[in-house]
Amino acid sequence: MSLFSCVFYFNINAQVNYVPNGSFEDFNKCPTSNSAIDSSANNFIFLNNWYRPTLGTPDYYNGCNKVLNTVGVPQNEAGYQFANEGNAYIGLVTYYKFNLSIDGYREYIQVKLTEKLVANREYEVTFFVSPTGFKSVSNISALITSNKVEDYLLKTELKYNPQVTNTELFVDSSIWYKVTGVFKAAGGENWLTIGNFVNDNSCTPISLANGKPDANLLGQSYIYIDNVSLVETLAKRTFYLCNENDSVRIDIKNGFNKFEWFDGDTLNRFRYFKNESNLWIKNYLASGSNIIDSIQILKTPNIFNKIINDTNICEGESVIVKLKNNAPQYEWSDNTKDSFFTTNNAGKYWIIAKENGCIRIDTFEINLRPKPLLLNYSDTFFCKNESIEIGNNNYPNNYTFIWNNGLKTEQITVNKTSINILAIKDKDCWNYDTINVVEKDKPQINITGPRFLCEDNSEKITLKSNQFLKNIWYPSNELNLNLEVNKAGKYWHYVMDNFGCQNTDTITIKDACNPIFYMPNAFSPNADNLNDYLNFTGKYIDIFDIKIYNRWGEMVFETNDFNAKWYGTFNNNTLPVDVYFYTVKYASFISTEPEILNGTLSIIR
Repeated sequence: MSLFSCVFYFNINAQVNYVPNGSFEDFNKCPTSNSAIDSSANNFIFLNNWYRPTLGTPDYYNGCNKVLNTVGVPQNEAGYQFANEGNAYIGLVTYYKFNLSIDGYREYIQVKLTEKLVANREYEVTFFVSPTGFKSVSNISALITSNKVEDYLLKTELKYNPQVTNTELFVDSSIWYKVTGVFKAAGGENWLTIGNFVNDNSCTPISLANGKPDANLLGQSYIYIDNVSLVETLAKRTFYLCNENDSVRIDIKNGFNKFEWFDGDTLNRFRYFKNESNLWIKNYLASGSNIIDSIQILKTPNIFNKIINDTNICEGESVIVKLKNNAPQYEWSDNTKDSFFTTNNAGKYWIIAKENGCIRIDTFEINLRPKPLLLNYSDTFFCKNESIEIGNNNYPNNYTFIWNNGLKTEQITVNKTSINILAIKDKDCWNYDTINVVEKDKPQINITGPRFLCEDNSEKITLKSNQFLKNIWYPSNELNLNLEVNKAGKYWHYVMDNFGCQNTDTITIKDACNPIFYMPNAFSPNADNLNDYLNFTGKYIDIFDIKIYNRWGEMVFETNDFNAKWYGTFNNNTLPVDVYFYTVKYASFISTEPEILNGTLSIIR
C-alpha cells in the first residue's frame, strides 16, 4: 500500500548546443553568389561563425535571396530542396573526379564551439544531410579538435581521423538524412569540422538515378548540410511515479515560445503523464535552431511494486527476510535499518521504504509451519557379521529423505557401528532424527568337560556350557545348560543372548578305553593260505610301533600301521626259518605312557 498519490511538477531545462548558428540562420549579408563562406582570416561578409579551413569553397544558400535563385532556398544552382529547419543551409563537395588537375577536390565547413569540451564526458554530434547532383558517397564525417584545422594551400582531403563517421549511402535527394554519433572527449576540444576525410580511391560513388554503385568513377558528389548540433549526452531526465494514482506534470520552460512535443503537440505548455513513458520536447530558439530534451517517466520499482512477500517459518527456526529490490532508505518494524530482517516468531511485520521522493509502507506476514513428525526411531544394534535395516516406509509420499551417507531412501541398511542422521522434509520444513547403531559381538560359548569316554565300560561324561537366554544341545535337542553323554560322536551347542545374537559351538567326543593288543608268536609264510602273514589284533590302539630283528640284531621289519601285514620278507627276499626278536610299543588316547612288549617270533615252513 502507498501512503499517498500526488502530481509532480517539473520544468525542463534543455541541453545546450555548443555549435553557434547550427541552422545557419544568423548572417550579416544575404548571399548573392556561391562560395559565400570565407576563411577565419577574413571578415565575416555573409554567414556568421562558420569558416572554410582549406582551399575548398563551400556554398551558403539562404531563402533571403528573392532575386538570384542560384544561391536561394529552395531553388539554387545545385538543385531544389527546402531547408530542414528555417531558411538556410550549406552545400559542399564531398567527392570530385573529372581530371588529374582537380581530382580529389574536397570542401569542408568549420565552426568554433561556444565552450571547450570536458575530458571523459560523452557528447553527441548531429547534423542533417541531403544529397544532390548525380552521384553520392558515404563517409560524411565530423572531426572535433582542440586546435583549429586549417591549410589554405590544400584542395584535397584533410588527413585526420574524425570521431563521427557516417557509412550510410544517401540516395534520395528529396529528403534529409540524419547523421549522429557519440564520442568521449579527451578534454579541451573547441573546433568542429564537417566533410569527407576519405580519399577518392577509398570512395565508392553511388548513382542517385538507381541507388547502385557506379562503375564509372568520374563525377561529383555534392550535399546540403543543415541543423548542426553538438550537445553533452546527459542521461535522460527521469521522473518517478510512486503508485498507480500518481501523475507527473511536465512544463515547457519559460523563454521557449515555440516548441513541439514528441507526438506533434505544439499548443500545450504543460501536460500530465501517469504511465511509464519515454518522450521528448523540441524547443526552438529565436534564431530558428532547436534543441531537444529527452524525458523518461518510470515507476519507482521498490515502491510501486510489493517490497516483501509473505513467507513461512518452520517451527524452532529463524528466517531472514530480504528486500526483493533494495530501496535506498528503509526501516523495519523493529526500527532496524539493516538490509535484512531476522526473526524466529510468526506474526505481522512492516517496512517503510523511501526512494525517489516516494514513501511506502509494506506489510508482510510470517506464518509458522510445524516440522514434519518423527517416528521416533530408537537406537538399535545388530549382531556381528550381520546387518540391520533402519527407517521405515510409513511416511507420506510427498516427503523427502536424506541420510548423512547421502542416500535418499526412507530405509537404509547398516552393517557397522555408526551414527545415522536422517533429515526429513515435508513441503516446507525439515526435521532431523539421529539413530545410533552398535555392532554387538556374538555370544562366546565355553564348553567344558572330558573329550573321551570308554563305551565298553558304559562310561558317561557331562558337557557343560555357560548360561545364556537360550541354550540348546544337538542332536538331542535338549534345552539344558549341561549335557550327559555316553556315546562317542559330534555334539554342538546353540546359544542366544539377551540381544538376540546367536552362536554355535561344536565338540567331538572320542571312544577311548585302555588299549588291548595281541599278536601271535609264530607264522608260516608258505603260501598255503594258513598263517601266511603276521598281523595284529586289539582295540583302542591309537599309537603303534613294532620293530623285528634277526639273531644278529639286524632290523628286518618296522611299521607304525596297526593294520599292516608282514609276509616274512626283508629287502624283497624270503627270510629263513628261524627265531626273531621283536619290540612293540602301543597306546590309546587316554594312555599316559605307551605299553612296551619284548618277545620272540618264529618263522616256520
